[in-house]
Amino acid sequence: LASAALLARKFGVCNESIYFADYSYQLLSFVFEMLRNGNCKAVFVTDLSVNESRGNAWLKVLSLLRRKGAKIFWIDHHPWPENAKAVANLCDMAEYGENKKYCTTEIIAKLFKLKDPYASRLERIVHASDFALKPASMAESKIQRSYDLAIAYANTLPIAKQQKLLRNMARLISEGKLENKRISMLAQRFERQSEKEVAKALEKNYEIEGIAVAFSGNKVLQDDLLAKLFDKSHKDIVMLVNLDKRKASIRSKTKDISKLAALLGGGGHPHAAGFPIKNAYDLKTEKGRQSFLKLLAKKAKMLN
Repeated sequence: LASAALLARKFGVCNESIYFADYSYQLLSFVFEMLRNGNCKAVFVTDLSVNESRGNAWLKVLSLLRRKGAKIFWIDHHPWPENAKAVANLCDMAEYGENKKYCTTEIIAKLFKLKDPYASRLERIVHASDFALKPASMAESKIQRSYDLAIAYANTLPIAKQQKLLRNMARLISEGKLENKRISMLAQRFERQSEKEVAKALEKNYEIEGIAVAFSGNKVLQDDLLAKLFDKSHKDIVMLVNLDKRKASIRSKTKDISKLAALLGGGGHPHAAGFPIKNAYDLKTEKGRQSFLKLLAKKAKMLN
């Protein structure tokens, strides 16, 4: 959101030219279709790494964009696998690879010389959020949590409604309107719902290869659930499996879990990563969950 907002602020990008995606097949397919059918002179990809399972798809899409004459700019701060360099080579500019000092929003601000007080405040808030640090003030903590909850709510919506809400949030951020009544209202409503779902998800957890795993629908703030799973399990690695989005989020206090995420078709940071889950597993049944956990154990043993 913040990366898109800063680029919109710098270049006057309209809402309809902004798309949000993660590593999931559904969202990436949606964005790829928009790019294939669009007629754009420049494409910015921000805060998204290339994982091994999606590398070939990105190569095809970027090659098509190049043939259409589009300039491609990729700005990211996550670890990239070696074979992803072919994607970077198709870009007119690629700022990529793990950056432990700056998040993508900060990198964009530096690349495009965005130095006004508002941009600096936004950088500070996003840095604290991305690196799981304590916000600089109570006011900034409230803003951060409000957006975290509103984004979590957006991710429960169908793609068209999700994209519309996230675009509106990006527009508000680009205009310097961080405190917003509608965002606060959505956040408060979702927080009440999330608290109930977190308690329900923690009733039954699993442990495999030293990893504590919880299953839940997508009506939760995942960071709240993962924090409580750390407290309950006393494990160094915890995982939340989102049953609705078919994706997993992993967190670790000391171990590098980015390689485990990569083995499972995802990616991320050493202590915060995620991956999509194939449709082969019926995660809403105990049998399906056990099959998935066996795969997780196999991949985890490969790294031990």
